Amino acid sequence: MTVAVTVSAGFGQGALAVLGLFPLLAIVWYSAFIMESDLVIDDTGISKVFKGKTLQSLDWENIKSFKNLTIVAPGGKVSRFFHVHPIKKSKIHILSGGRVVFSSRMYNFEEFVKLINGYIKFYRIRVDVVNNGECISRNEIFVYNLI
Repeated sequence: MTVAVTVSAGFGQGALAVLGLFPLLAIVWYSAFIMESDLVIDDTGISKVFKGKTLQSLDWENIKSFKNLTIVAPGGKVSRFFHVHPIKKSKIHILSGGRVVFSSRMYNFEEFVKLINGYIKFYRIRVDVVNNGECISRNEIFVYNLI
């Protein structure tokens, strides 16, 4: 008498797929967490803060440039993001390379632009505006993305 046993490989492959996706999901979660934390601007620099704890911080003297990115999603929704690039990259923030990233979706963006432009002018920080693959350097951020 012969008995045949079939072992399904589905569970093992599925588990490997989930484990393989874990790093990607962790990066997406971390990015969303950082994007939704509070942005703090003061005389020392720019920081991302969550529940009173500073997650990321760049001193004004260590800011090389602001990159203003406009992305048009399918359906025509326009999103605007800012990447603050450091002169000296942090080894602590491996995923961001030390950059502070935030979007224009914030309460009173107009007041934010006035405040941040004062620091940009004082510290002579470059602003690169990227829209549809075209890059233009400026010396300030505009409330409305004029390119």
